[in-house]
Amino acid sequence: MIVTRQQMIQCELNSNLSEDELMEMAGRQCAYALMNEIRKEDQVLILCGKGNNGGDGFVIGRILMQNHYQVQIYLTENTIASDTARMMADQLSPGAFVDEDIMNVIDHSDVIVDCVYGFSFKGCLNDEIAGLFDAVNQSEARVFSIDLNSGMEADTGKTDPHTIVSEMTFVLGHYKIAHLFKKDHQCFKELKLIDLALPAPEKTDLFEIDEKTFKKLLSRKAIDSYKNVNGRTLCIAGSPNTAGAAILCSLGAWKSGIGYLHLASDEQILSQMVQKFPVTVTHSTDEISTLSDKIDSVVIGCGCDRMDDFENILLTLLEDMTLPCVVDAYGLRVLSDHLHVLDGARSEVILTPHLGELASLSKISANEILKDKVNIAKQFAKEHGVTLVLKGPNTLVVSYDGRMYVNQTGHQNLAKAGSGDVLAGLIGGFCAQNIDPFIASCMAVWLHGKAADVSLVADPVFSALDLLDGINEVYKQIL
Repeated sequence: MIVTRQQMIQCELNSNLSEDELMEMAGRQCAYALMNEIRKEDQVLILCGKGNNGGDGFVIGRILMQNHYQVQIYLTENTIASDTARMMADQLSPGAFVDEDIMNVIDHSDVIVDCVYGFSFKGCLNDEIAGLFDAVNQSEARVFSIDLNSGMEADTGKTDPHTIVSEMTFVLGHYKIAHLFKKDHQCFKELKLIDLALPAPEKTDLFEIDEKTFKKLLSRKAIDSYKNVNGRTLCIAGSPNTAGAAILCSLGAWKSGIGYLHLASDEQILSQMVQKFPVTVTHSTDEISTLSDKIDSVVIGCGCDRMDDFENILLTLLEDMTLPCVVDAYGLRVLSDHLHVLDGARSEVILTPHLGELASLSKISANEILKDKVNIAKQFAKEHGVTLVLKGPNTLVVSYDGRMYVNQTGHQNLAKAGSGDVLAGLIGGFCAQNIDPFIASCMAVWLHGKAADVSLVADPVFSALDLLDGINEVYKQIL
């Protein structure tokens, strides 16, 4: 289960446990988990903040000392702001607290436990704390964080440049959104969930997907089905010198399980596509306006840089068509100067930008987006009424109605030409099968990454063609 900060607060309230009971339970379980990772002879330093995360640290310290571990505790603030945390601190002897230069203690510590900030942290670290965290990150000690690495925002994954980097982070109760952006911030190597038996939120906009969920969502072909009812996707793709984009996009759509594949492009591209995949139904771009009753979804933009009259084709499509429409690649570049068209679009529009393309669309720099990716993506999707698939190490999918998914599959080998074309086709193909565009996008992103995971091809030779084979392998494993 993944929760927001506010949902986590509500989960704790719904547990019917008092704050001190929750703190005792969380700290005790973290201490036991920590004992499985460290040695009795280790010099352990626990950094405690002024809030409840610091209170967890006091409990951890007490339990470790009761079990004869060598522990010192350092208060990062002059005061303890939480009454419950102060009560836990009062159960420790004064000798447990550091009374010498903290930098020297860090240098001589084997293990450092980070209990400075919890899920309420937001903003930037002050200079003193930043210097302390830098010393921790530069030390040779093994570092463990409790719930969230201090300096990390729970709901966005935004991290201060001086955020503590841990070997392992013990997650309290439920995963937070920030935990899903590991590939982006790289602040921990491993997560370990500490089950506090907290109730789950009654409602959540945070979507999760795994093999079991994907299998459940995948459209099942009825025993008496035929090709016209299994989804029909039109790919408007390719132009001189970019036949590969058209082919990869089209085959990506086919791999979703559709019954009919249509491709609109120029003659040269169409002839190559027919040779590669003879079942493709081909059309000139002049025919696009006549195809609406023969298709269920559209993918447009892959390799269209030199397609004749492309801008007019795209804008007319968005103004007139009522089918789900995936806009990728060159289509996004054209849209960056015509965003008003989205506001009047009659179809469900799915945009699939990478970071640079979203910067162009939103007129916000890539660096600024990285600082607040979740909120900027959500705002853009809501303002323009679209589903946004922001591609990256942890691809983010957000819908205009507030739903969100952070993908956990895939790896850096996907950063190759053609990968995005396959993804765009997959999204369009799933949309054609009467799947909600947001869910279709999540399914496609998950499958796209999972296909890369199972392909097991070394980085120098990995290509989008390997993705197509990987998709087959995923289906074999889960169906």
